[in-house]
Amino acid sequence: MTSATLYHATSSYYSMLVRLVQQDLGIDGVEKVSFDVRGKKDHFSPEFLQKNPLLTVPVLETEQGCLTESRDIIEHFVTQSGQTLVEKEVLMEWLDLHYAQGIEFYTISHLCHRFPLYQYPFRYMMEKAVQKLDEQRAQFPEYTEEYSRKIALVRWRQYHLFDQKSYETSKEFVETLLRKIKEALSDGRTYILGDEYSVLDSLNTVFLSRIAMVQRNAVTDADIRRYWKKLKRRENFKTAEITYKHPVTGLWSLWERSPERISL
Repeated sequence: MTSATLYHATSSYYSMLVRLVQQDLGIDGVEKVSFDVRGKKDHFSPEFLQKNPLLTVPVLETEQGCLTESRDIIEHFVTQSGQTLVEKEVLMEWLDLHYAQGIEFYTISHLCHRFPLYQYPFRYMMEKAVQKLDEQRAQFPEYTEEYSRKIALVRWRQYHLFDQKSYETSKEFVETLLRKIKEALSDGRTYILGDEYSVLDSLNTVFLSRIAMVQRNAVTDADIRRYWKKLKRRENFKTAEITYKHPVTGLWSLWERSPERISL
């Protein structure tokens, strides 16, 4: 029996987080509706706008209303599961780390800093988004305010995703989270809390998949590399559609031949 509907996109980092947490916690009764956020951009429809005026995925629609932030959806699933392995304070600490900055500031800023020509496909993609939003705004004038707000956000991202400050900040964000993972694994444990897999490992799975997307061998720490290999071999890694194939370029690892590594 369906009790909720999850609107998501296969390639969306935050959709991956929600999908994996849902499966790892064994939450049933969730119908999934997938959007083509890079091609058709069907999440810009007025029907979806009524569910989430920010026009972002994922969104979880329940009988009580819509949760429009992935972090809120994750916390909802944790509460619904009744799990007791991870104390609330510990979960909040890890969520704070994971949500300290948008992951695209790493995957895009970092990439374009090293390979400036990659700015062009990203800028083109965002221009197409603005074009689609303009069309929707003209067709549905009752939502002029919402579409205009989204256009302004895309324009803001066009500037800030490619500047030097974003590059430096994103690098610090990634290194901080990797140090936290390294510290937790330093005593040889299998997972973050010990021998038992938890929702913290779900979060780290998707994070490390994004690191692997920009450079498969970016992390040199032996404990983290061992941890990552174990995570990506889990069955839910496949069924939740966690991937490190780049959604824009279609490459498995964009920095495979780059000499840069993240040393901790």
